[in-house]
Amino acid sequence: MATLDDEQIERLLGRSFERRTPTTITDLNDLLSELNEVRSQGFAFDREEHTLGISAAGVALPDHLGNPHAISIPVPTASFVDEESNITKHRLKTKAALSKLVEAKGRR
Repeated sequence: MATLDDEQIERLLGRSFERRTPTTITDLNDLLSELNEVRSQGFAFDREEHTLGISAAGVALPDHLGNPHAISIPVPTASFVDEESNITKHRLKTKAALSKLVEAKGRR
């Protein structure tokens, strides 16, 4: 979602969302605020927002045609808490490596 602008997100999702867990974001303004942080950091977290007991770190990047793709690693929350920075570091390394490949493919 962070690759979309705020208006696209509102058209796609509306202004409020179904609560799946106690930590699910259910308000558009709260979601947009978090997405602004995601855009500046370059990665996102899901801390049991979709499924209890499962957390994730993810990155988004475009393919050589500009289409957005995401790579997310879901992990049991008990493990995620201790490994969050390590998981995030590796997602960012993966994003950088894939971005180089996409860039090289785009130059062909």
